[in-house]
Amino acid sequence: SYAYLSLGMLYLQLDRRQDAQQQFERAVKAERLPFMKEYFTAVALIRMHPNDRSRLLQARSHLERALELQPQHTESSRALSELERRLGGRAR
Repeated sequence: SYAYLSLGMLYLQLDRRQDAQQQFERAVKAERLPFMKEYFTAVALIRMHPNDRSRLLQARSHLERALELQPQHTESSRALSELERRLGGRAR
């Protein structure tokens, strides 16, 4: 699943957004662990829509859910902290 996620990020760097979206969807579909599905969904939203506040808020919800399912997942925790800074705190 990380391979698909990484490939999606590479496609974004190459400005191949449709290919990136497909790889992000594959990453989520291929993952069996629910907390990782949430994490991958959040990463895809953040990467695909970095300036869309509503999508970033959706990503935050996915990261919060990932941490409910697996509180020790450091990647979700780190991503949530970075996202909170971008959103300007926890105000909704």
